Amino acid sequence: MLWAVLRLLILMGLFGSAPLPQATPPLITAPEPGAVLRGRITIRANLPDGNWLRYELEFAYQEDPTQTWFPIAQSEQAPATDLLAVWDTTVITDGTYRLRLRVLLKDGRVLEQVIEQLRVRNYTPIETSTPEMLFDSPTPTPPVPLQTPTPAPTPTPLPSNPLTLTPNTLLRALARGGLTALGILTLLGLLAGIRSRTHRD
Repeated sequence: MLWAVLRLLILMGLFGSAPLPQATPPLITAPEPGAVLRGRITIRANLPDGNWLRYELEFAYQEDPTQTWFPIAQSEQAPATDLLAVWDTTVITDGTYRLRLRVLLKDGRVLEQVIEQLRVRNYTPIETSTPEMLFDSPTPTPPVPLQTPTPAPTPTPLPSNPLTLTPNTLLRALARGGLTALGILTLLGLLAGIRSRTHRD
């Protein structure tokens, strides 16, 4: 009897310590590691069937010791297709990033997958050695360069003034003025002399 109880306890211990079955890890199918991203990028993945509560999609700088992640999308509803989100890379600076998908399972476990070395190149040239990679949307239009201002038209010179004074004209005017003044003074002198003689008589 004691031996049967011991066997039962041993079996219960073995079953109690058996590991949980492994869940299928999430598989991001796009973009691929090392891809060059431009514009709006579709992120696709195959999620495990029915045994999860929520998924979270985030991005971070490739070389970031603080391990700061920025959200792209999260949902508690299963997508109709493998499309999880559309990532607009035009709103972030060009650089190298990481993409992380986290899936919270109903049993409390978290599945995680990280895609490394995603190169955003919206406004900087792509390395010449880089093969054709992922371009999910049209290339955004780069900023329009400043145009060279059109030079103002050269003003048309005005015609010469016909009333311009010359030294000869000025001398003639002075001579005429002097003669006129002399004539007026002579006339006034004659009138004064006539009046004085009239008073004497």
